Amino acid sequence: MFSTLGFGVAATYGRKSNNRGIDGDWGAHGLWKEIFNLELVTISVGVGVLITLILMLAIYFSRE
Repeated sequence: MFSTLGFGVAATYGRKSNNRGIDGDWGAHGLWKEIFNLELVTISVGVGVLITLILMLAIYFSRE
C-alpha cells in the first residue's frame, strides 16, 4: 500500500503539465483531475502491487 501511494504521489507531482491559474492542471479545479486521473491510479496500483509482490517473493525465497 505504501509503495502504491508513494509512486502515485511521485508520478502526480513529477508530471509536466501546464499551469493556467485556477482552471489549469494545477489550479483548484484541475488538481483533483490530476490526482484522480484513472490512468495514473491504474499505473500506481500496478506498480505498487508489483513492488509488493517482488518484496514478498524475495523474503519467501531468502528463508530457504
